[in-house]
Amino acid sequence: MKIVLATFGSLGDMHPIIALALELRHRGYETAIATMEFYREKIEMLGFEFRPMRPHIDFEEAKEMMPDLMDAKKGPEKMLREIVLPNL
Repeated sequence: MKIVLATFGSLGDMHPIIALALELRHRGYETAIATMEFYREKIEMLGFEFRPMRPHIDFEEAKEMMPDLMDAKKGPEKMLREIVLPNL
């Protein structure tokens, strides 16, 4: 059975997915990870199939966006309007 795990976010989102993928592989499941392009090298280095997932944001762009996205008042709206909805 093949399982695709998908995540969008920081390493705080990615690391639990990697841990889950490692355990699934250990149990005999073929596992792919779908996430943003700038994680490709990390995913493939661990021996998992990488599947690109939109939005296509480079690492530097993501770093610049983080302070605005973490704003408790305006961050969720910014995330929805500028990242999520345009990529649906």
